[in-house]
Amino acid sequence: MASESEEQARCSVAGTAVVRRRPSVLVMKLPLKAAGATLDLGLARSRTQREAAAGWLRGLGADHVEIGEPHFADQAEMDQATRIRAVTAAARPRRPGADAPAADAARGVRVVLTATWDISRLSADEVLLLLDRLRFESAPPAPPAEPAEEQPAWTDPAEAVMRVMQQFTEPPAENLAPQFLFVTRLAADEVERATADALAAARRSADLVARAAGRRVVGLSSVSGHRAAVPAGRHDQMVERNRCAALLAGTTFVLREGDVVADDPRAVDVVVTLNATFTLGHPAPAE
Repeated sequence: MASESEEQARCSVAGTAVVRRRPSVLVMKLPLKAAGATLDLGLARSRTQREAAAGWLRGLGADHVEIGEPHFADQAEMDQATRIRAVTAAARPRRPGADAPAADAARGVRVVLTATWDISRLSADEVLLLLDRLRFESAPPAPPAEPAEEQPAWTDPAEAVMRVMQQFTEPPAENLAPQFLFVTRLAADEVERATADALAAARRSADLVARAAGRRVVGLSSVSGHRAAVPAGRHDQMVERNRCAALLAGTTFVLREGDVVADDPRAVDVVVTLNATFTLGHPAPAE
């Protein structure tokens, strides 16, 4: 009789299914800033500004427009590199005779508007046309041309290096430009088919391992899975998707399970991965 350990032999494998799909939602992140001599005046101007912007976005065909909570300008979301520059600039001693930091920065009020468009039924050409229109409509007026700054002829290399290093510690320029992101999500029937395909792939892998071990698959012991993974070895895709997801910080848009965020309107791969454990038994006796 086979021992208990032989009867309970198991095999753990992974199966994946890839669904290539074009984006479903276009998200526009629009930061607004207003300031006044007092915080009350700044908030009043911000309310007028945000309501006008919300009406403008609805006029551009946005399906949903949501206004975020007001906050101080120095509490804006920043990526890690920008935050380090801001902290370094704030901690740097002020040179004698240099102007004090403007008080408007503390009184400035920021609000982030989030607008979304359903682009699931649009063709690739129509999405590009919509994006081009939104970029054109939201582009700020071109600033007046300024004469090019003449580069000094450095005679002291150490002074030149110090000037370059100082540029890295200057306060980061405030970015109020709108950002456009594309969210890809699978429909319920697509998720169901991809999950079944991933489980079938896991079963094929388990059959292969079982035959190599002189066994056969007799049952499914456990299974777990997740979506929005990237193909094995594509760490570049993982970094890029995380970067784009971080750009949604400050918006009211909530990602669903399996959503993929990109700043590119082209189709992306949504990977469904299942980790399955199968019970192995002895091969059936030959007749």
